[in-house]
Amino acid sequence: MPPSPSLIQWKHFPTAYDLETGEVEWTAKWDGAITVPGYAMADGSWIKATLVLAEDSLVVLGMLDDVICLEPDTGKIGWKAGLTERFNARRPPFGGVCSPLIDDGAVYVIVGRQRRNDLRAFEQ
Repeated sequence: MPPSPSLIQWKHFPTAYDLETGEVEWTAKWDGAITVPGYAMADGSWIKATLVLAEDSLVVLGMLDDVICLEPDTGKIGWKAGLTERFNARRPPFGGVCSPLIDDGAVYVIVGRQRRNDLRAFEQ
């Protein structure tokens, strides 16, 4: 079985393609992949959250609960926020799965906590 396109050597690799030619436009890379527990392996160890595009931001929640904001034209990382460290949150055993929402210049994500989950916002 070939490696997941989003998980090679413990890095994430979101890739943008030209819709007409199929050529690669850009590939962004950052550390932060995990191996999920064996009982969850059927669903894979790759990003499960949906990437969100709004205005000049492409936002993804990585497997280590990092929110990453990419420039959609280039794939350049504009900013990155580690939810586990920043909010003293627990890292989900299956990786980050909450798809970010973008509204009125803010990026919203769910942060896992010990006894509850919190909704947090970042400036887009």
